[in-house]
Amino acid sequence: MCKPLVNGYTLMHVAAALGRADAVRWLLEVGVAAAGGSSGNEAVPGGMTPLHCAAAAGAAGVPATEVLLRTGGWAWQTSLATS
Repeated sequence: MCKPLVNGYTLMHVAAALGRADAVRWLLEVGVAAAGGSSGNEAVPGGMTPLHCAAAAGAAGVPATEVLLRTGGWAWQTSLATS
């Protein structure tokens, strides 16, 4: 559903890193999971999930972080599953 763009990052990773809560919500509405699974949102090779990307954006990522936390985008779901 959400194919990797560059180095494994997906649209969900990019939307989260930019703090775009509206884009994160839209991706969720069209069926992209907040974390893990075969959706393409699992951690990239460096271990970054969409939630990690949002948190790393600092204040700009807060809106996306809130959406991901409310919808099951917990960082440890995929970090533990892939380690």
